[in-house]
Amino acid sequence: MNAPVHAVPRSLRAPNQPRPVAEPGQRLALLFFGTYALIFVVIVSSIWALVARDRQREMDRQQTELVSLARALEEHVARTVGHMDSSLQFLARLLDNEPRISQRSVDTLSTYARNWLKSAPHAAALSITDARGQSLLLVQQPWLRAAASYPPVAVRAWQSMPDAGMRIGLPMRLATQDGQEWFIPVEQGITGIGGKLIGIASGLISTRYFEQFYRDIQFAPRDTISLLSSDGRLLLRYPMQDDLMGTDQSAAPIFGHSDETRSLVFSGEQQINGAAHITAYRRLSHYPLLVGISRPQEIALTNYFEMRNRVVVGGCLLIGLLGLTTWIIFHDTRQRELDRAQLSEINASLEERVSRRTAELEQSNRELVGFSYSVSHDLRTPLRAINGFAHALMEDGSAQLDAQGRDHLARICRASVRMGELIDELLNLANVSRRPLNVQPVHLSNLVSDLFEELRIADPSRVVTLTLQPDMQTEGDEALLRNALSNLLHNAWKFTREQVVAEINISAQQTPDCMNYVISDNGVGFDMAHAKRLFQPFQQLHGDQGFGGTGIGLASVRRIIERHGGRIWAESSPGEGARFIFTLPHRVAVVRRRRRGTAADA
Repeated sequence: MNAPVHAVPRSLRAPNQPRPVAEPGQRLALLFFGTYALIFVVIVSSIWALVARDRQREMDRQQTELVSLARALEEHVARTVGHMDSSLQFLARLLDNEPRISQRSVDTLSTYARNWLKSAPHAAALSITDARGQSLLLVQQPWLRAAASYPPVAVRAWQSMPDAGMRIGLPMRLATQDGQEWFIPVEQGITGIGGKLIGIASGLISTRYFEQFYRDIQFAPRDTISLLSSDGRLLLRYPMQDDLMGTDQSAAPIFGHSDETRSLVFSGEQQINGAAHITAYRRLSHYPLLVGISRPQEIALTNYFEMRNRVVVGGCLLIGLLGLTTWIIFHDTRQRELDRAQLSEINASLEERVSRRTAELEQSNRELVGFSYSVSHDLRTPLRAINGFAHALMEDGSAQLDAQGRDHLARICRASVRMGELIDELLNLANVSRRPLNVQPVHLSNLVSDLFEELRIADPSRVVTLTLQPDMQTEGDEALLRNALSNLLHNAWKFTREQVVAEINISAQQTPDCMNYVISDNGVGFDMAHAKRLFQPFQQLHGDQGFGGTGIGLASVRRIIERHGGRIWAESSPGEGARFIFTLPHRVAVVRRRRRGTAADA
């Protein structure tokens, strides 16, 4: 026995289902916001590059300025220390040819030292010590009170190296009239005959002298100048910080380079008192000293920070404006896509309805065509019988009839003939509406001439003059246009019969969109109050005046002109003739195709 077969769920039968495709709105959102993200990255990158470039440019400018200030500080320190060095060397030269320092020499040096101190505002004191460390001379400025208390000269160090040149000691703090100040001691060995050390000349350089220079060169707030010894000891600093004087500053970047490096500028961040600074250092050429200038980065880059804030704010505004614009465009485009989709649905629905209605209309037309032919055949059979029996009765029994009876038979014959004509005109009107257009060039002037000649031959007794504009040409179905012109000329010929000399004028006028054709006559005319009835089937404005006609001709003319993309109207007054104006486009085939395309789009 076979096992029962159970239905398998669709999810199990088709596990490899196609991946869902993003809807048009999702693809549109990805396109717009992807483009916005790309532009956002470009703008941010540009702002970042601009800010980085401006920062580097401002750093370079600040470094150049600090290098100039460091050079000026170097020259000032070199001049000050050189002046003190020259004085100490002069004292040494006065004593280096003597075996020992005499009191007379000390008196001479004392006079020189006093005079020299008066002209040296940077020097606070001068002193001379013999080889045993005994003070022989001490001359000081009047405002210095405790020069005698500064530490004694290290004689042993000089005895081991008497020709070591100038030595600069650690800063010391001494009492003055205004309180306490920092001084920098300098020493120079004095050698006698044979190069033996006979004494030491020393002096004090006042740091007050550098304070005025600092005030003069301070370009920015919180600028700092420093004077360091070759081993990294801080000898001078402005603004003054007492707790740093004499401390080890060998961590400064310049101490990581060889002594041959004359000048160094460091653009990297150097931490001074816990804050980032831009620094510039220079070594003195002839003395074991270094000068440095530093400036806080927050001060140095003030202009850069202001510019950066403006650029960032402008960039944020630009990005925000771009985002808003993107959203507006996206929203508008999405709404248009939704409207287009809705319109497509409506068009599809309309197309379906039009197709259905077209099929119904075609079916109805086919039924009407069959009906018209059936009616024509069914009407013609009894009509022929009526006409035939009426003629037979008139031929065979007219003698038995009186005048009134013969008149009745004549009327029956004429009515049957007119009925036949009406049936033919109705069929012709139906053919005009159904027949496809065979568009080709048509010479209207020649066509009118041929039609007018036919009318003249059919009625040679009439005196009719035709004024025809030559070389009138157009595009259209020649047979249909011949039918329309024949009806219009026949009407003009017919309604001018009461004139001794009938006049018919045909002219054309070109416009940008079409050609206007005018057919005028000097016939009976008509009242414009009834103009709307002219182009309606079976409507005759002069039916009771013996002009004849079926009332179908002008209806056929209107349908022919409208099928060519034009229109027709009439202008007249009773007794003043009539003017029929109709228009035809320059390119009938183009209009026909355009109308078909419009109908297909609808």
